[in-house]
Formats: sequence, structure tokens, C-alpha cells
Amino acid sequence: MTLPLHTAAPLDYYLLLRPADDRVEGVVVEEFSVREDGTVSGLDTAAWTIDTGGWWSSADFGAAMRADPAVRGRLRPVHRDAAVTAYRLLSGGALDEEAVLRLNFLDHRRLPNAAPLSLNDGPEPGSRVYRILFAGEPSAAALDELCQAWQLAPVDPALDPLGRVVGRTQGTAGAHDVAWELRRIGAGLGWAVDVTVRLREGPAETVPAALYELRQEARACGLLPVTVERFA
Repeated sequence: MTLPLHTAAPLDYYLLLRPADDRVEGVVVEEFSVREDGTVSGLDTAAWTIDTGGWWSSADFGAAMRADPAVRGRLRPVHRDAAVTAYRLLSGGALDEEAVLRLNFLDHRRLPNAAPLSLNDGPEPGSRVYRILFAGEPSAAALDELCQAWQLAPVDPALDPLGRVVGRTQGTAGAHDVAWELRRIGAGLGWAVDVTVRLREGPAETVPAALYELRQEARACGLLPVTVERFA
């Protein structure tokens, strides 16, 4: 499969639901700071809620979205058009363009750049290995939807005795070859998409765009992105 490559990465949007009855009470916008190689260095989170009637920025809330299941359970990932509709119904106004929304990012959260242990003996020359980390637990239907969208092939149980790898697939991003697998991290700790990029002739700028696309497709199925790290 060929991964679409966006020239400009839009913001991530979520609807914030009330704990009591799941009615929408706000809109959350986020943006990851991405290095040239596609790894993540930080995160900005801002939200508009009915009770405040205005935008507020909070690195602590961004962290809680990923660490606290109760907070995460109140979030629904959406595209911008759904956020526009919800904001209009809640506030009676129009949601600002993204350049203006970014002005609400006042509390930047820096993320560590420590690479996890490699899953193998190392990539072949000219390759990069990444891990996109996610929090949360997708529904069975959402997980099946993602597996079908990515055309994930099951893994031989002998190669994965713990049964953590859901499946593997491969495709292209620009001129480069990309292979990735979806796996569980520990027992209910989270999920990861492990990505190997084999660089061919062509601009390396397409690599961050490919990682963004994989992150967005997993986010749409209910997984909450945490960071993007590079093994090698």
C-alpha cells in the first residue's frame, strides 16, 4: 500500500465528554513538535470547555490524557470538521483556523528522547527504525478496522510466543520502502507501531510525513498517540 503524504500536518482534534452522560462539553486540540527525522520532542495541548467559556492550555492535562484511563475515556478522536460542528453547537461561534488555534498553546510539554531497546539485532544499512507509542485500548471493532485498513498479515506464533504482535505489513512512502507492525506493549500498558524505513533515492522529508499518517490512522481507531521514538 502507498501511504499518503501531507505537506502540512493539521492539528489533532478530540471531543471532551462529560463523565456523567457522555454529552460533549468541550473540544481539545493538540500538536506534536517533530524533529527533522520524524521523532517527537514535545506536545502542546489546549482545550475549550463550556464551563470556562474560553481556551486554556495545559501540559498537565495532555499528560493526564495519556496516563489516566478516566480522563482518556472522556475523549473521542475526531477530524476537524466534527470539531467545527461541536464547537459551533456549544459556543454559537466558528472554530478559529489552525494558525489562530496555535496561539492558545502556552504550556509546552517537553518529551524525553530516550530510545527503547531494539527488537532485533539492528536494521540493515540505510534503514531507520521507529516506534510510535500509543495509550488506550481500542474496541474489537476498531482494532479489526485498523487491521483491515493496513492489510495486516498475522504473525507465526512461533515467532511471537507471547502473542503481542497483531500483524505486519509493508508499503511505500514516496520513494522509500516502509514496513510496520502493530503490537501490544506489556499487559494493558499500551500499543506500538514499529516502523522500518528503508531509504531509497528521494527526499528524506517524506519519512516524518509517513510516520504522521500511521499515527493518524491509529488515532482514528481510538489509540491515543504518546510519542515517536527512533531505535536506530
